[in-house]
Amino acid sequence: MTKLDSIGKKLNFTANFLNNSPKKFNDFNTQNELNNNETLIQNNRKMKYSIFSMQVDFTLPYKWLNIETGLKYTLLDNKSNVGYYEFDGVDFILIPTNSNVFQYKENNYAAYVSFQKDFNQKWSAKPGLRYKYTSLEGFTPNDENSSLKKIYGKFFPTAYISYRPNTNHSFSIDYSKRINRPNFQSLNTFRWYTNPYMYYTGIPKLQPSFNDNIELN
Repeated sequence: MTKLDSIGKKLNFTANFLNNSPKKFNDFNTQNELNNNETLIQNNRKMKYSIFSMQVDFTLPYKWLNIETGLKYTLLDNKSNVGYYEFDGVDFILIPTNSNVFQYKENNYAAYVSFQKDFNQKWSAKPGLRYKYTSLEGFTPNDENSSLKKIYGKFFPTAYISYRPNTNHSFSIDYSKRINRPNFQSLNTFRWYTNPYMYYTGIPKLQPSFNDNIELN
């Protein structure tokens, strides 16, 4: 955090980076109803993902109004490799038709501004506006039908009003609009089996959901 002048103007810059490579193994048996033979199956999921974000915020206090504004950028880069193996009595053999490689990249941009005003000792208000823009791309190498690409942006207003009749009581109403984005696993069409009878798969056409929240305190 850096002070810009003597009246309280501030500049704050933050950056974060996360890198992880988790692995998950899932073994199960399948039984052939014709010859009653059992087959040992192994799912081996390797994932490598990284998240990078940086944000800059300005605090600009004035006698007539307090202003807060800033920018934020977030990058999600994920590469998942799901291997489906069948035991042949000696070793596990990879079954390519049931295996999948999925690469996903998501860029999120945001800009915001808010204004806070104390009208007197009892009343205060804080309206604001945020714009969020997302571009994402996902694909499986050598499979054109699995590719997806989306771009969308939207404004998100916020508003806050507070009333303090005395030092022991306060009343406020808060409004905000929010977004809930589907994760990359929800967009990948590949079937991931958790046992011989159950699997989950994503839907590339999934869209983000938007929520209007109102709180009275």
